[in-house]
Amino acid sequence: MKKLGKYGKKVSCVVIGMLCAAAIGACGSTQSGSQDEKDVRNDISVYEEGADLEGTLTYGTLFIEPQTQHMIDLFMKEHPGVKIETKVVFDNDVTDEQYNEGLNTLLTELASDQRADIYDATYLPSEIKTKGSGYFEDLNQYIDADPNFNRDDYYDNILRAAEVDGKLYQIPEGFYYVMLRLNRNITDELNYEVPDEMDINDLYELYQQAKPIADDDFTIDVQNNIYVFLPMTEDRAYLKKEEVNFDSENYVDFLRKMQELYQYQPSYATHAFTDIKSFSGKSVLLNTFTNLLEGSPSGMFEETDTATKPILLKSTDGKIPFCRIGEDFSMSSGCKDKALAWEFIKFCIGQKQFEFEDANSDSYYRNFFTYGSMLNKENTRQLVAYQLENDDDTAEKWEAYNEKVSAKAFRDLQLDSILTEIRNECMEQKITPEECAKLFQQRAELYVNE
Repeated sequence: MKKLGKYGKKVSCVVIGMLCAAAIGACGSTQSGSQDEKDVRNDISVYEEGADLEGTLTYGTLFIEPQTQHMIDLFMKEHPGVKIETKVVFDNDVTDEQYNEGLNTLLTELASDQRADIYDATYLPSEIKTKGSGYFEDLNQYIDADPNFNRDDYYDNILRAAEVDGKLYQIPEGFYYVMLRLNRNITDELNYEVPDEMDINDLYELYQQAKPIADDDFTIDVQNNIYVFLPMTEDRAYLKKEEVNFDSENYVDFLRKMQELYQYQPSYATHAFTDIKSFSGKSVLLNTFTNLLEGSPSGMFEETDTATKPILLKSTDGKIPFCRIGEDFSMSSGCKDKALAWEFIKFCIGQKQFEFEDANSDSYYRNFFTYGSMLNKENTRQLVAYQLENDDDTAEKWEAYNEKVSAKAFRDLQLDSILTEIRNECMEQKITPEECAKLFQQRAELYVNE
């Protein structure tokens, strides 16, 4: 069954027919509000600060996250003259077949004159989102035209990383990156100098050193998450624009190392949350986690008696990838009131100071309902201050790590599903790394050229 997950929507997609219609031209603007209330730059209209907002918007998505519905309700409450209608394909869990039928429905709608004004583009294939099909507006135009939008208020490195050829078709609601802690029972015995960042080559070298001194039941990561995070981190480097490079020797080397590390995958792993700051003995090399402020993060950047300081996981090209969380806000090129749509998107990622009672009982959504989008620096600072009880030193480290993220992780859900099936055969040694890379190249080329 398809269902919403803690880190946004989790889907196990199968290949579907791509409905790539001819490029859609922008419809004529019927924006409400007087010209005096708007600032017009380079033919892009935006509202002045404090202007009265009026009009109707439609929001299209496969699923709607609770925090998005919350933002819609708050926006309409703050602006009584605005009505936002949702066009949601699914309101509950669905099967794979139903999911693909629903996605086809959404793509058909997107190519018609019935398309919504704003979309959550999280689910859409990258072909639709990134290849200049004309489906979505470049939101950088609105950022540049809006005197009330200050890039310095946001993690601009995340906005830049979300660009495609300099154009911003989607604004991520939030982001996370991957970190790991090494087992000090191993690193101390090896006199290993703990770095700030590691890629698969660094991990592989450490594994080779650790193996002779490790316990008999040695495993790399008790949760097996590293086998998910490593490909997620690395794959983005081999598909840039329309060029596919999976059959390169570097990627074959990556697969070869992954295949060897995979031998130390514990069969009992549950992916459940474990104590990421504690190791017993020398049976486990590392623990992985994301940068989300969960549980009790006080001291999360410090080493413990048995665990090293957190280390950023990077790709072999030196980039620190981020992964999206929550929605990807996109403005349809057929949007009938683009200035109003921009105000809503800006509201969703803007600074929020909610009362805590706005939160519901869900521990994950409580943070969002209280502090808003983590793309906004002030929202993040408020959350850090609350979670870390004004631990300024840790908060500064948190900020430094956020600012260091420099590249987006390649996560096209349709293609990722195809590659995962092939990669699993390689990890289980049913095919060689060379065969796997060749299949990756063939499937990826077919996919991006469809």
